[in-house]
Amino acid sequence: MALIRGRSDNADLEHMSRLIHVTLFALKAWFFWEWIPSKANWSDEISREGLQATWHKSHGFTTHFAVFPFEVWSLPLPAFLQVVEFL
Repeated sequence: MALIRGRSDNADLEHMSRLIHVTLFALKAWFFWEWIPSKANWSDEISREGLQATWHKSHGFTTHFAVFPFEVWSLPLPAFLQVVEFL
């Protein structure tokens, strides 16, 4: 929801939303987000239950751990943009 609204009352979600929007702007990418009610959203369960979720397993999906370089998260915005533009 933070991506759709472009903001959040939660400080971490606010920061993440802002960085995603800035990243997309820097990459000159256009995206469309649409809110989907939880009961109709198959990805909602795994976002809440993590690896304990059942839907992805029952439909043959596999999960893997990904590592995010959290140092990037705390960079000042101009430095963050330079990293994104490099990618």
